[in-house]
Amino acid sequence: MLFAGEGCGFTLANRLKAAGFNLDSLPYPGLNGKALTLEQVKRYNVLVVAGLGNGNADLTLTDKNKANIEVIRRFLDDGGGVFIIPVYGQITSGIPPQSEFLKPLGLVPLFEDVPRDPDHSVNATAWKIDSPPPRTSPPTAR
Repeated sequence: MLFAGEGCGFTLANRLKAAGFNLDSLPYPGLNGKALTLEQVKRYNVLVVAGLGNGNADLTLTDKNKANIEVIRRFLDDGGGVFIIPVYGQITSGIPPQSEFLKPLGLVPLFEDVPRDPDHSVNATAWKIDSPPPRTSPPTAR
């Protein structure tokens, strides 16, 4: 597995390693550093991604965001697995890259509906998963 992430994702990465998973990680600053390459990720079966880096201040995607999203999509198309942990804090520029990656997969982040509880300093993110309709016939083998 390759861990590429930020923030709370490091806690999960440490737990996966402690549980005996073979886990490599991108050096700091993760996906805010150099863009991923397909050759780099093809050495792994699974990518564990916490956030997809920060976009521009005007909430558009950087060239690096676009490159990372394209590499991860190609990795999925080639049969790789991706475990994504959405990251949202006080930096809203992290939202556009995650939305751009997740929406075509039927995962709709509802960052705009973040419940806030200022008395207890709690932020939470709601997610809506749009599932495809059930199959009416069994899948065929290739």
